Amino acid sequence: MMPLLFESRRMSTMPKKIDDELKARAVRLVSDHLGEYSSLTAAAAVVAKQLGVGKESVRRWVIQSQVDGGQRGLPRLWLTPMVGGSQAASAAE
Repeated sequence: MMPLLFESRRMSTMPKKIDDELKARAVRLVSDHLGEYSSLTAAAAVVAKQLGVGKESVRRWVIQSQVDGGQRGLPRLWLTPMVGGSQAASAAE
């Protein structure tokens, strides 16, 4: 019988804190070798395996680095103003 989600050992441990130097190294490695791979995801997967961290974590670190460096824009969802209250009524008219 499989344990329930809340009984899982994996769920009871805190995520490990990744050193900022390791994050910076991962971002640098992906950036330096991005042209050798078909996508950011592929490059992040290779670097993640080399460094022993999650591939999605590496991919997110690279994207955040690109946003911080002005190389990538923010997702449209973040740029769209929220419409509510009287603004919503005006927009409906």
